[in-house]
Amino acid sequence: MTAIPPEHECLWRAAFDALQEAVWVVDAKKRHIIFANLSSARMVGCARADIVGLPVLQAAVAPEDHVFWSDTSDALAQGIHSLSSVLRADGVLVPVERRVTPFALLDPGAALLVTLLDCSAQHSTE
Repeated sequence: MTAIPPEHECLWRAAFDALQEAVWVVDAKKRHIIFANLSSARMVGCARADIVGLPVLQAAVAPEDHVFWSDTSDALAQGIHSLSSVLRADGVLVPVERRVTPFALLDPGAALLVTLLDCSAQHSTE
C-alpha cells in the first residue's frame, strides 16, 4: 500500500480532525485501522494512537459488521451505508450511522474510508 506522502500528511490529518464525524481509514487486506481522526478517538473513548493498528472488528462489533468485514475484498469495495454500533473503551455500544467506501487517496483497492456519525442523541430521543 502506498503511504500518504509526508508533505501532505499534516494537511490530511488536519482536514479529517476538523470533521464532526468519526473517520477511520482501514487497510482493505489486513482489515486493520491505519488512521483515526480525533472524533473517532472521542467516540470510542481512547487515544487515537490506541485505535490505529486495531483490527476493525475490535471496534465495530455488531453482527452485521462481522458479516460485512469477513466478506471478500470485492464485496468490501462495493461499500455499505447502514446503522451499526461501535464499542467504546468502557464497554458501551455507541449507535452509529456508518458508511464504508473505497479510499482513492492510496493505491486503488488498498484502503477503505469509514465514516461514523454518532446517533446516541437520536436514539435516546426515540
